Amino acid sequence: MCTNGGMVSMKRIPNIALTGETVKQITTTSQFNKGGEAIICLSERPDTLYKIFINPSTGEIIEMSDNKLKKITSLFEMNPEYSVKPLSTITMDGRLIGYEMSYNRENRPLSVAKLDRTSTIEVLKRTKVALEHFASHDIVYGDIASRNILIDRNRQIEFCDMDNVQIKDLPIDLQGKDLRRFTRAYGKTDEKADAYMHNLFTLQQLKYPTPNPTYEDIITALTEGPYPSNFKRGAIRVFDSMLDPKKFTGEYAVKYLKR
Repeated sequence: MCTNGGMVSMKRIPNIALTGETVKQITTTSQFNKGGEAIICLSERPDTLYKIFINPSTGEIIEMSDNKLKKITSLFEMNPEYSVKPLSTITMDGRLIGYEMSYNRENRPLSVAKLDRTSTIEVLKRTKVALEHFASHDIVYGDIASRNILIDRNRQIEFCDMDNVQIKDLPIDLQGKDLRRFTRAYGKTDEKADAYMHNLFTLQQLKYPTPNPTYEDIITALTEGPYPSNFKRGAIRVFDSMLDPKKFTGEYAVKYLKR
């Protein structure tokens, strides 16, 4: 940020203007991944991807919402660590349809990584640091899951799907059922939501209570007991509080994890 004659100058996110024909070609021949909200495509550069929004029912390309535009603009300006970066907006014949984002070819989703216990604990601690960094920027990530966390060969992590976060008063666009369950009971979405979701993520990565539990399975197991045994005593109050989100302490259970 710089000043010019007392005026504050913000970094402006650039735009890539594409024709309808080019977008059709990209989404047909260069598809990298596809989700409910968007198609991810390879760009002409080796270190970026295009995210193009679609109607989940019809697959038709649609305009990016104003809420998402404000969030990616904010992310471009603040440039937080531990995240995929928005680099440019994308327009098609003048309509805003998506954005360009950073891409590291070495990254792969944590959901497909095969990590030993030591590496898993390291990743759990790094994701906690990342979420606390986000909180310092008034960002609530929300949908904390292995599919949304990227990891490289050095076990460095990045969160993706950053247009779906909450930034200050700009809400999460699409909450998963586990986050919805928490926020309905707790009453709002703030940094405690990330701590709660990270605790579920931690227990899932540690295979509690079964090798492949859902977050719902974990809550049921905590309710019925016993609690996982590989935590120090301080974790007991954290797990107790998770059974009633209104009383959740906001602590990260990973800090009580035994080696």
